[in-house]
Amino acid sequence: MTDVPREMHYTMIIEWDPRGDVFVVTVPELPGCRTHGGTYEEAVRQGQDAIESWLDGADEDKHQPPKPRTYDDDRWTWPELEVAPSRVAVLARS
Repeated sequence: MTDVPREMHYTMIIEWDPRGDVFVVTVPELPGCRTHGGTYEEAVRQGQDAIESWLDGADEDKHQPPKPRTYDDDRWTWPELEVAPSRVAVLARS
């Protein structure tokens, strides 16, 4: 069993893919953890299942999964802040 409690929350990035008419879910903290759903709600459920499956696999392999990131975690960069910092500043002033 790992030291990361199951109630800890992992990040899910949910993006629309018009090629398949699906919402694609990526969990950046867990390498290779990706799924999809036909609706947003289904994608969230599938993402939660994918996280659980990934953690179960880590348990079986006796690997320590990475800890979930948080919004204010300095280890992570947020793409919207890297791509257009001036745009973010303008939005903040509105």
